[in-house]
Amino acid sequence: VYVGNKSHMVWAIDSNFRVYVREAIFPELSTGTSWVIVSGIRAQSLSISEDLVYAVTPCTGENFGGALYVREGITSTNYIGNSWKRIPTHSHKFQDITASVDNCIWGLERDGTIFKHSKLHLFDIKADGKVPPAIGDEEGNNNNWCS
Repeated sequence: VYVGNKSHMVWAIDSNFRVYVREAIFPELSTGTSWVIVSGIRAQSLSISEDLVYAVTPCTGENFGGALYVREGITSTNYIGNSWKRIPTHSHKFQDITASVDNCIWGLERDGTIFKHSKLHLFDIKADGKVPPAIGDEEGNNNNWCS
């Protein structure tokens, strides 16, 4: 179970990597009414910011997983949101992420490398503290990830 800093932001993943959101959480009904499946992707990890839910896809069969998605359109009256949007990660495959309330994402790759995503860059945090230059996307554009 993953909980955000707003009472209506309660999400979960089951053993088959299906994503759920808790329905109808209100001040007068703080536990909500039921779990609702959120279709579109499967996830091995979630993280909740102020108003978004981030997900990392699982490694299953021939799918190497590690893709990063964000659920957009979540509000107190639209608890399930509108859609999943894939966040470009270049060739990086994440196993876990965490997001701050202001949507700064920290990601852990399978090899132990830590990356930071912000509105400006993705940073590869090296053991020696050095931060290499930004990575561009497939078209050569910087898309907020640095390494």
